[in-house]
Amino acid sequence: MTLILTHAPTEETSEVAKEEFYSSLEKVCDAFPNSDVTRVLRDFNAEVGKVSYLYPACGGHSLHNETNDNGKWMINFALERDLAVTGTLYHHKDIHEVTWRSPENKICNQIDHTLVNRSPCTNVCDLRSKWGAGIQSDHFIVRAKIRLEVKRSEKTKESEINVWDIGKLKTKQ
Repeated sequence: MTLILTHAPTEETSEVAKEEFYSSLEKVCDAFPNSDVTRVLRDFNAEVGKVSYLYPACGGHSLHNETNDNGKWMINFALERDLAVTGTLYHHKDIHEVTWRSPENKICNQIDHTLVNRSPCTNVCDLRSKWGAGIQSDHFIVRAKIRLEVKRSEKTKESEINVWDIGKLKTKQ
């Protein structure tokens, strides 16, 4: 499994900076084998709307009705990499979909997302935010319940024969 933590530019950032961020994120994703289960997570500063044309990458359970510019960037990235935005797949009360709250407590958004490969997307059982974790941040912890299948590797005779000779450590050479 590969975990990639991100912090995307804010909505007010220039298009050039957003393009640089997503091109560097693509390079990071390309550095890992395709066989890995990839999870790209954290702060995308992206609001995803509840519109049907987004359903190839998103579900219909978003906190927002409209998609902002960062949301469009994130969704395009997800579609190009065959990823799903899992936070929008599960229906919860609004309080469990909020991932960021303004310091004055007036604005609540769902801007932290988890992107996973679409093929093992069924391995994500649930995803929701947790309030009151005491982490001294305006972001909330996002908890994902995932199910992984760990494949057992067969031991080879070569690895069984490999024995360390500790006696050699006592010599100066």
